Amino acid sequence: MTCVVADLIPDRQAMPDVAGEPARQDIQTLREALARSQCELQASRLALARQSRELAFYRAALDTLPTPIFAKNSELRFTFFNHAYEDFFGVSRDDYLGKSVMELDYLPLDERIAYQEEDARMLACQSVANHEKIYSSPLDGGGRTTLYWSRGFSDDTTGVAGLVGMIVDISGQKALQDGLRETVEQLVQAHEQVRTQSLTDELTQLANRRAAMLRLQGLFALTEAGELGFSLILFDLDHFKRINDSHGHDAGDTVLQAFSSVLREHCRQSDMVARFGGEEFICLLPGASLETAGHIAQRILQALQRPGVSPWPVTCSAGVAAFASGDTAAGLIKRVDDALYRAKRTGRNRVCC
Repeated sequence: MTCVVADLIPDRQAMPDVAGEPARQDIQTLREALARSQCELQASRLALARQSRELAFYRAALDTLPTPIFAKNSELRFTFFNHAYEDFFGVSRDDYLGKSVMELDYLPLDERIAYQEEDARMLACQSVANHEKIYSSPLDGGGRTTLYWSRGFSDDTTGVAGLVGMIVDISGQKALQDGLRETVEQLVQAHEQVRTQSLTDELTQLANRRAAMLRLQGLFALTEAGELGFSLILFDLDHFKRINDSHGHDAGDTVLQAFSSVLREHCRQSDMVARFGGEEFICLLPGASLETAGHIAQRILQALQRPGVSPWPVTCSAGVAAFASGDTAAGLIKRVDDALYRAKRTGRNRVCC
């Protein structure tokens, strides 16, 4: 049976007039107060229904998001987490709402302690935690790389305080990043291999002419900037064609490799030894004077004639030149080449400056 507030107050016509006009006024005031209360109650019910619909809407919206989201109260106990959070960790929110992180048995104890301490700091300072984290997830039975974000908040007006956070799964992006990094590393290695090959003589594994000319340009730049000077030695194996003609090109290759070993043995680590073309080899000697370069060249000529160094007897001639003010690369190469041919013309197996 529906009861209206006005029905609770007797009709004034049915009441005996025992109190007179003052009593009737009190009854009217009471009726009006009760009517206002009824209106306010109805308004409150409507507001509560509207808030319930809004809350249901926001909850449905958060449950639709693919990112795990959670909220905690001022006691750091879970008040909400969405379906994505349930799926990510393989849990049910009905089992964990109202619990603190210390009660989340799907996390290792040391992680629970660390998160509890971090949450307390975020809440106290209303600050933000933001870091990369790997979680074990039932989504794929393995580790998932994530970006974890949380923030403490407090509203002085309402007195509400708590913490909200989310976990963004970046495993796919991380895999792409790792794949890209690996590809870049492979490209860098391939580029370095191509560059090395372009600057290396395949037979002797010494630097080639191109590498020698690049190094020569660098030495010019250093010398012009006030660094120490440098010298060049240009070698040419004597009568090398005879070895090829008599014993074959394989024999000639073996002699070239043997001479390369002699050059490596007698030059410094800071020197560059290069095959300049055919049976010609060049040594670039930073900081070496003309006299020092001449001594090095002479030692190399003598070492080449030691027993067992080369499978066939062979000698070489050498020209030596040192950087001089006003030199150009082409001019210095011509001078050392002229010195080499003087050694050839004057009997071979000798050094000329």
